[in-house]
Amino acid sequence: MKKLSVIIIFSILIAACTSEKEKPEADKSQIVKEITELENQVMDVPDPEKVSKLIAKYLEFEKAFEGDTAIPEYLFKAAVWSKNLMKSREAIKIFDRIITSFPDYKKVPMCLFYKAMVFGDDIGDFKTAKELYLLFLEKYPNHDFAQSAKASIENLGLTPEELVAKWEKEGKTDSIK
Repeated sequence: MKKLSVIIIFSILIAACTSEKEKPEADKSQIVKEITELENQVMDVPDPEKVSKLIAKYLEFEKAFEGDTAIPEYLFKAAVWSKNLMKSREAIKIFDRIITSFPDYKKVPMCLFYKAMVFGDDIGDFKTAKELYLLFLEKYPNHDFAQSAKASIENLGLTPEELVAKWEKEGKTDSIK
């Protein structure tokens, strides 16, 4: 009887360990499936409620699967969607997390650029935006966004009407007609 009890306990322990190891992968595939479904839904019609759910799923994935290689991309998407929903502070926090936690991630330069955009365009903190654009240009002078960073510095604080007037003076209105 004692041997039978030991065998049963041992079998339960093995089953428990096996199911614990399989559970994260099942959870991961379920979260990835939910993310994919939400991404498909918001691409055509970016409903703010669904976008908020999508952001939450990206952040849930980060917490649940620490160290996963998909995390920087999911965080980047969460930050961009947060910016689009005018959740500026949330976007900045996520961009900062990417920059500090994933310094080798290929989109770190874009994170810095978008962070500057959020400060300038959404928050109206032109001083911080300029500092960030200058930092971007210092770190990534040959990046595809370098010219945009220079133009953004020149146009910080201008209203759309002021921009149009400036472009008309410079003869650049053909591209906006």
